[in-house]
Amino acid sequence: MPATCYTFYYNLVIYLRFTIIYVLGPTSCKACGYSSYDIEELLRHCKECVGVSRINDTFNFICCMCPYHTKRSDHMRKHLSAHLGYKPFQCKFCDYRSGQKDHILRHMNRVHHGQVVACL
Repeated sequence: MPATCYTFYYNLVIYLRFTIIYVLGPTSCKACGYSSYDIEELLRHCKECVGVSRINDTFNFICCMCPYHTKRSDHMRKHLSAHLGYKPFQCKFCDYRSGQKDHILRHMNRVHHGQVVACL
């Protein structure tokens, strides 16, 4: 992994920890009141919470904050990140932030056309 990619990853981890603990605080399940700072614990809870109504057995993950449901943990992780307001990706040229890398790339291409860097 190139040094710039490692630096970005390291900064992302630090940013997420800071945001979860000091800015957002714990997130609570609307069905049972369970709360956690950790997105992985919330992900596990979304799969196991008995207070959340399940449409059928094919959906493994049911959001404990809204009716969203999915079969895939990566989709639920992304969904929970949106609920929590995570915006770990930042434009290299301005203050624009987003929760998704592809949104940053689209922004950079539209707003900073010709200045796009290869590694985010």
